Amino acid sequence: LDLKVKDPKWFRFDPRKIVSLAVRTLPRLAALPAFVLACASEAPKLSRRLLQRTGELLQRRSILPAQECEEFKRAVGKLTAALEEAVNIDDVIEDAPDDFL
Repeated sequence: LDLKVKDPKWFRFDPRKIVSLAVRTLPRLAALPAFVLACASEAPKLSRRLLQRTGELLQRRSILPAQECEEFKRAVGKLTAALEEAVNIDDVIEDAPDDFL
């Protein structure tokens, strides 16, 4: 992703800072059960691979300190587990006899 503007200082445009602020919210939100449930309900729309790749890029490009990268990765793990559980529940419901639906 190559984000550029003509005069970044005038616009106060700092992509690295914007990304770091955005991704710092995920570990805080992942601590809230309601957020995790909301993410699980959106399972088809969320990309597990994208979340994992984001964590890798944050660390490789030193966008966040190592400790915050680990917090992000733990949050991604928590969300990924919830997403997988939601998908498994959908499979069970799909296979349920009509009498139970």
